[in-house]
Amino acid sequence: MNDGSMCRAAARSWWVAAGLAACMTLGACGSDSTGPQARPASTTYTGVIVANNDQGGQLDLQFSSALARKLSNATGSTVLRQTGGCSSVCGTAFGALPITGGTVTGDSVTFTFNGGLDNTEFTAGGKVTGGRLTGTFAASDQSSSGAFTAYSVTSTLIVTTYCGSWISTTNSELSGGWYLLQSGTELTGWYTSAGQVTRLDGTVSGPNVTLKAASGGLTAQGTLPASDGSAIGGDYTAPLSSGTDQGTWSGDACFVLTS
Repeated sequence: MNDGSMCRAAARSWWVAAGLAACMTLGACGSDSTGPQARPASTTYTGVIVANNDQGGQLDLQFSSALARKLSNATGSTVLRQTGGCSSVCGTAFGALPITGGTVTGDSVTFTFNGGLDNTEFTAGGKVTGGRLTGTFAASDQSSSGAFTAYSVTSTLIVTTYCGSWISTTNSELSGGWYLLQSGTELTGWYTSAGQVTRLDGTVSGPNVTLKAASGGLTAQGTLPASDGSAIGGDYTAPLSSGTDQGTWSGDACFVLTS
């Protein structure tokens, strides 16, 4: 269903996205306890970041010292420091928006980036547990908000991100975004629906994928690659107030700024 153009459009359209009422507050930041084992320390974290206006994309963060359960003395990458666009935390949000600064205190991380027609500032915050960083972000004018998850990356433990969409086959008016990151057999991510951002957790076993939402009762299954030609995708089932909703989901590589 998604040849990658939707991901690129989603990342770029963030600059012009209209604000919606925030469904989360920055104070909801918490630890990500996903996965049975702590990931190794790394200077690089890769993940997905998703807003309550159905936009999402890849999140890339860079630190100067290897980070795992605890973080300290992060000063950012040399390249971005030289441009004057970074202080303590560097990288990009939504695949293309430069991180403009941040702080690291113990296992807590904050960072900022700008976007939208008015170049609105967004502030993000989260915590690292076992090499997994999870948190939330919000616009300074409270027009929109969302959530993010990122994993530590090493040469032997890579992270793959997928940006895509879902659509109901029960009611064609129901649709939204679908954003995942995979490392080994572990899957984590978020889906958007009617201004809400909901956590997904799952596993990979061979070509088979299973996912379950943290709330709302949605379950999903699929394959790598998907039967429709996408990198990943499948079917989902979710309870409604009356009856059951069913549909399909798919994703391809997230848009990433390369120059």
